[in-house]
Parts: sequence; structure tokens; C-alpha cells
Amino acid sequence: MPRLPAWQSIYLPVSAIVVIVSIEFHFGLDGYFHQSTTHFVSLIAPLIALVIWGLWTADPDLPLLRLLRARPLVYLGEVSYPMYLTHMTWIVLSERQLQPYLAPLVSTPTEAVLLRIAVSGVLTCISGALIWHLVEQPVFRLKRYVPLRPPRPLTAAGPSGGVTASA
Repeated sequence: MPRLPAWQSIYLPVSAIVVIVSIEFHFGLDGYFHQSTTHFVSLIAPLIALVIWGLWTADPDLPLLRLLRARPLVYLGEVSYPMYLTHMTWIVLSERQLQPYLAPLVSTPTEAVLLRIAVSGVLTCISGALIWHLVEQPVFRLKRYVPLRPPRPLTAAGPSGGVTASA
């Protein structure tokens, strides 16, 4: 496939995704942050695919790619799987159990939603980092002690790999 300019393969699809999500959020179409699927998933999925392809084929000196190679963002990429595993727990907790404690801190419903998003995001990052450092990293270090393949059988192999016949 041809290499498209960054504005076509990265910035334009990201802008379209932001507009689509903003429309759904603004009109309250029971989508994001409420354990349901967006109405626009058939539009968003190919746009995300185009962004990924654009990032993969882009010039490595593109300012956006230099930003994505920053240490904090690389670290978030490393802990992203445990964050994925825990994010819904924190979203539900912030919507149901923490809402009475968060409500007095804000004055509008929009601020309340944004505060719940921020709280659940921070809790997700913290739990992802804890799981990464306390579970995943120690397990990764165990790899050197646990063989990943079965041991090779001890046979007398000749130069061609076959068993040599003895007299």
C-alpha cells in the first residue's frame, strides 16, 4: 500500500474519531462510559485501523512518533494489558460507589462525568502499574528457570542428523 501523508493517515482519522465520540457524548446516546457499545463502531474501527497503519508507515522523524517514543508513554504501553484488565472495575466503582463522595466536588453533570473519568483513569493506571511490577515482572523473570520447550531427546546423531549405526 502506498505511504500517505501524515495528515491523511494519522491526523485526519484521529480528528474524525474525536468528532464522532464528541457527538455521541454530547447527545447522550448511551455509549461511552456506560458499559455499552457505541453506535458508531462501524465508523470508528476502520479509522483506528487507518491510524495504526499510518503510524506504522510514517517517517520515524515525525514529531508525533518522537512524542510516542517518550518514556512515560512507552511505560504506559508496557502496563497497558493490566490496565485493560482492571479498567472496567474502576469505571463501575467510580460510577456507583464513589459518586456520593465525588458529587460535592463538582457543580455540573458534565464536570461530574469528567471527574469520574479522571478518577477511574488514575486508579486504572495505578492498578496496572502495581500488577505489572508485582505480578508480571516476577513471572517474566521466572522464564529462565522454566523451560518453554520440551527437552531434546538424547540420541547419538550423526552429521546429517540421523542416528549413527554402530558395528
